[in-house]
Amino acid sequence: MIRSRVLVVDDFDDARELYCLALETAGFRAVEAESGALALERAAQAPPDAIVLDISMPGMDGWEVVRSLRASERTRNIPVVVLTGSGVRGRVNAGEPGCAAYLMKPCTPQQLIEVVTSVIEARGATDTGRPSGTG
Repeated sequence: MIRSRVLVVDDFDDARELYCLALETAGFRAVEAESGALALERAAQAPPDAIVLDISMPGMDGWEVVRSLRASERTRNIPVVVLTGSGVRGRVNAGEPGCAAYLMKPCTPQQLIEVVTSVIEARGATDTGRPSGTG
């Protein structure tokens, strides 16, 4: 069975490790990136099935990452789960382009797993591109 790949992007090591551990425990294959630039590089090299993306990062913030992902043919359809400690609920609900879902920090591992599973399943139902778990 091919496991879905999830790219976890957060500038805090502890947060990344926690999210990756939760996802791997649930059967996902987690890939880490500690910056927006590295996230774009990893997503372009081997597009994941979903991206969990912190918004508040130094240098390139999460919104810039989302815009760059959507500008590329190779990465534009990857579902992005926005993960933030700041109040972006209204902005995401208002239709921030490219965001499949959001989670407010702190979230439980179960919340993260449920949302990631949901966006991957939704993509599988609508995506006629590559099958989930490849790449």
